[in-house]
Amino acid sequence: MWGEPCQARHDRPTPPEAFPVDERRRHQRVERYFECAWHSEWGEEHSRASNLSEGGCYVESRRAVAQGTPLPAITIMLPTGEITVQGVVVHAIRGVASR
Repeated sequence: MWGEPCQARHDRPTPPEAFPVDERRRHQRVERYFECAWHSEWGEEHSRASNLSEGGCYVESRRAVAQGTPLPAITIMLPTGEITVQGVVVHAIRGVASR
């Protein structure tokens, strides 16, 4: 459900030192699901975002979006209100990972 913790079930950001040495993340992340909206070549998409951090987030998608695709506006619905960020697809495996 929206706003519920992700698989790791954390309620607060994960400090970088908690990740394995080979982990590439450099920013704390919030492991929760949030509703989001973004535009693709098919029009407005509604999905959910998770693993939010200053360095990026993971956006689930039912459509394949090519790596390198710019996402000029991803609107994420947080408990405190909406934020809109820009991103680029960095991984495309049956979902959208944006940085």
